[in-house]
Amino acid sequence: MEPEPSAGGDEDLQTSAPKARAGSLHKHSHELAEALEVEQEGLVEHQPLEQDDLNFERWKPKPKPKRTLHEKIGDLKTYLWNPETKEFMGRSGKSWSLILLFYAALYVFLAAMFAGCMCCLMWSISPYSPTYNDRVMPPGRGRPHDRVVPPGGGRPHDRVVPPGGGRPHDRVVPPGRGRPHDRVVPPGGGRPHDRVVPPGGGRPQDRVVPPGGGRPHDRVVPPGGGRPHDMVVPPGGGRPHDRVVPPGMTMTPHFHDVHGLVVLFNASDRSSWKKYARVLEAQLKPYDDVVQERRNMACTQDGYFMQDDLEESAERKACQFKRSWLGPCSGSQDKDFGYSKGKPCILLRMNRILGYLPGQGTPVNVACGVKKGTSESLGEVDFYPKNIFNLMYYPYYGKLRHVNYSSPLVAVHFSRVQYDTHLHVQCKLHGKGIINDSPTDRHLGSVSFSLEVGA
Repeated sequence: MEPEPSAGGDEDLQTSAPKARAGSLHKHSHELAEALEVEQEGLVEHQPLEQDDLNFERWKPKPKPKRTLHEKIGDLKTYLWNPETKEFMGRSGKSWSLILLFYAALYVFLAAMFAGCMCCLMWSISPYSPTYNDRVMPPGRGRPHDRVVPPGGGRPHDRVVPPGGGRPHDRVVPPGRGRPHDRVVPPGGGRPHDRVVPPGGGRPQDRVVPPGGGRPHDRVVPPGGGRPHDMVVPPGGGRPHDRVVPPGMTMTPHFHDVHGLVVLFNASDRSSWKKYARVLEAQLKPYDDVVQERRNMACTQDGYFMQDDLEESAERKACQFKRSWLGPCSGSQDKDFGYSKGKPCILLRMNRILGYLPGQGTPVNVACGVKKGTSESLGEVDFYPKNIFNLMYYPYYGKLRHVNYSSPLVAVHFSRVQYDTHLHVQCKLHGKGIINDSPTDRHLGSVSFSLEVGA
């Protein structure tokens, strides 16, 4: 027999049916609300913009209110020191310590590296003589590693440059010597394409093959000739790339204008020539007789004053040069140096070159003349003490060893210059090895200036 349903079971069925219906209604209403919301969003997108929506000013950020000076000062104090976070300028004490330690180590390392480089540099060079002296090497001198090969001797690969000329890559093979591939072209012989050009002739591109030696491509420049770019290696010293460059010459007083050095004044106008006399007096102050007698020694020889046998650091002696030797240009008798009388004086001096021996054993002399104008307008020119630079003042050993060295001077006295005449005067050095007509350096071996004396 089947059991009869009880009254409690019927009540459960009756209560569960309304709950199911209520859940389905809630789900349906939620889906309907979502669909309605999507539909409304679509309608909003397709609706035309309102006038207020086109007002872009409303979308700009509002300006910040202006801060008062008191607020700014307060923020600055907080930035410098924040008592809440214990920070100075936005960093804590640990952060500042690490930064200072890093930069201290960095700059200590850079200073040590710079000091080490300077020590190595100063250790490798001599304070008394420069390693490179403007490519100047005096005749008969040179460095220990320079090699000069005499005719008939030396190693096969040594280069021999004849006295007075030659380029660094020229090779002159002495008779009976040389390497197997060297060609010796005798006078009147050689190959058909060899050209023998006599000294002083030929074209610049012509090869010159010396009698008794040389290869076809060698060029030998005879003494006194050659091209401006040919290197000149002096006999007995120097490297193939050294060039013997003669010194320049300077004058005192030297005042410039747009046209160069000028000596322009009126004899009757003290203010126009006072500056020249003041410069000459200052230049001759170290040449006072008392000073020279106390510092330097009296020399009588006419040759070079060689002191190479002394130690490198030993002080060298210097010869006296007294201002009284300059006669009327000394300033002893005439404090105005002749300018008040319309008879001006100038001082000439050769530039100092360390170890240079001017004139190759003969004194270098000075001559002055008119470059533009007439010689009658310049008149007679007198030189004091002489128109030469005596060899006893050379060579110069540098300011560390030649402490009291006084450069020799030549005073030029224009005693009969014509008034109110503009003259272009040039003074030149003359001697062996001296160049005074260089097209590229107008101060090499000469000095030019304008001279005009007013009444």
